[in-house]
Amino acid sequence: MPTACKTLRDAEATLKFRASFHPAAEPEKIWARDAEKQGTEKCVKEFLVASVTEFSKYYLELPVEERHFHEVIRHDKECHFYADFDWEYSKHSDEPKTYEELEYEKFLFMNEVCGLLCAYVKGLQEDEIEMIEMDSSAPSKFSRHVICRIRGGSVMFRSSMHCKAFLNLFADRPKSLDITVYNKNHNMRLVYSSKIEDTSRVLKFDNPSKYSFADGLIQYCKVPIEQWLEFKIESTSNNIKSLDSFPNRELLLRIIADIECERWPALFPVKFDPINKILTLGSKKAKYCIQKGSEHRHNHVFFYVKLGADPPHFCQTCRSPNELCSIVDLDGHQKQSNSPDILFKDATLANDILNEFSTESSTDISDGLKIFCANRN
Repeated sequence: MPTACKTLRDAEATLKFRASFHPAAEPEKIWARDAEKQGTEKCVKEFLVASVTEFSKYYLELPVEERHFHEVIRHDKECHFYADFDWEYSKHSDEPKTYEELEYEKFLFMNEVCGLLCAYVKGLQEDEIEMIEMDSSAPSKFSRHVICRIRGGSVMFRSSMHCKAFLNLFADRPKSLDITVYNKNHNMRLVYSSKIEDTSRVLKFDNPSKYSFADGLIQYCKVPIEQWLEFKIESTSNNIKSLDSFPNRELLLRIIADIECERWPALFPVKFDPINKILTLGSKKAKYCIQKGSEHRHNHVFFYVKLGADPPHFCQTCRSPNELCSIVDLDGHQKQSNSPDILFKDATLANDILNEFSTESSTDISDGLKIFCANRN
């Protein structure tokens, strides 16, 4: 019986403990299950730790209507190349496409994928790439999963991040290709599973007589791995992520350097809104929130730099539901703001920003805020 865990963090700790102190004959994985939260319609995730053999025995014995499971794609583990094609017809009424047209686009693109893989892997022939396809489409939605098994699984990508980097080599990708499935610890629906809100759409193999449950797994291989495929991953650790829409790169770096401190390290530009003159900065490390007075446990913070204000300033914000915090989204639409405005430490920088951007608005900065700015480092 798989070991149940309430959170992914608990599942990771359980997996690590068992691997260190009670090594199993077969490596274990983390699985996710959709469960209805009592009293609400919201779906929550539960996590299980088990080997493929143990889990498949438990999973396949469940009634079909109770299978709402996912494979947790670990961002630091090897995987087969995989792709998810989704197209909800009602959301693309301005660009109507039939199932057959979407299927043909997918077919052409996967042929390009096979061609590029053959160019990268020495001696690889197209007939050594097996495409395992699954479908859960409905009249309202096109939904297809594809797994590429290279040389029987002996050639794998170093991680899902390298799958995404590989896709970045393509100038044109189908609009139906879902890039979010390469995010950290993404949950990919398992074959023979359905969504909890729609049990009629079960993910099934195109060729069910040929494949078994394990063939539908992305991070599982029955044979020894002989080669890993790696591709250049764009890094933001140097704080100089490209932002072509920002008019002055030198000024951008000076703004980042002025805001960065021990509490807010490794900033990088996310978006620039030239109409409202707002620069959004993010960080994969900064969690300190001014309103909370300490670090958020899960939420990272980010910053709005208001370049058109006089004087120019910035504010720290986050997506925490805490009423004390600022509730915003990354597209620059501010829903609520309780965060104080913060002046730049470098007065010369503020003047240079004013010279670069028109000052259409003014903002009063309190003396208390000036003291905070002076002492925040």
